Amino acid sequence: MNPILQAPSSQAIPPPHRLRTPVFALINPKSGAGLALGVERRLVQQASDHQVDLIVQRTDSAKRDAVASAIEAGAKTIVVVGGDGTISKAASHVAKKNVDVGIVPTGTANLIAKSLAIPEDPMAAVDGLFGRHRIAKIDGMVQNENIAFSHVSMGTYSRIAQRENCTTKRYFGKFAYLLCALREVVIGRDWAFEISIDGQTQRRRASLIMVANVRPLGIGELVWGEHIDPSDGALDVCLVRAKGLRRHASLFYHAWRGNTAASDEIEYFRAKSTIQVHSIAGLPVRADGEVLNQTMIDIRLRRAVLSVIVPSTPTGN
Repeated sequence: MNPILQAPSSQAIPPPHRLRTPVFALINPKSGAGLALGVERRLVQQASDHQVDLIVQRTDSAKRDAVASAIEAGAKTIVVVGGDGTISKAASHVAKKNVDVGIVPTGTANLIAKSLAIPEDPMAAVDGLFGRHRIAKIDGMVQNENIAFSHVSMGTYSRIAQRENCTTKRYFGKFAYLLCALREVVIGRDWAFEISIDGQTQRRRASLIMVANVRPLGIGELVWGEHIDPSDGALDVCLVRAKGLRRHASLFYHAWRGNTAASDEIEYFRAKSTIQVHSIAGLPVRADGEVLNQTMIDIRLRRAVLSVIVPSTPTGN
């Protein structure tokens, strides 16, 4: 059976909270194939019904530091409407501040929302913000001045993201991604990596190095590993050896069975503080769905760095 994605269970569940005000909402109008306008109307209506002080801005008109400015002006809740990339960029301004983050998923994969059992239906996610909820403290992956919250990778996944056409992605969503993925899988390449985890260095060949803070793989209910938890104070390094269609099919079969760790195509390592990954091939680095302008993974773990609004009762998503 497919694993059921649930909110992290490593921490005691606190009592339900009410939305902290004032609220600032940042909306990515390019995410979700036109869903943004309907989500904005729902936010405004719910804020009016609950007498919540709400300011809404869209990413195409907001200043670059709009979230930071909103926090300086006194915002206690930042609502982000978009995909993992938009959420990660906005959340970077919120980390370690006395501010809650509400997520309304309208992206292609929505891995952060899935891992926290936030409804995938954007309207249900909006309604949940204004109802009774709780706060989950999740870890972050710091690279330079950026913080990622779902995955950082080098290899097949990062090459897929680099080759994705933005216009195609906007109109065809996951289908466009799967076409790019199929091309890379058929090519079936691997690379030599130097991997340093908490100061211990080793050299390995792999088709993909995935630093995972959340479980979802991005395809249906498949997960990178059942043990991966964004609130456990550790990061999981997934070393994928699969090359070509047959070996990838074997890996996905184990993932579908909810038994990824049993696959010979993947090996796991745990990191409690730092991760560095080098490759002489100059591979791109992908973080939370966005390709970074760098060719090295250099992560510092920050524990419980973000306060995220999640459903009051952990449920399957």
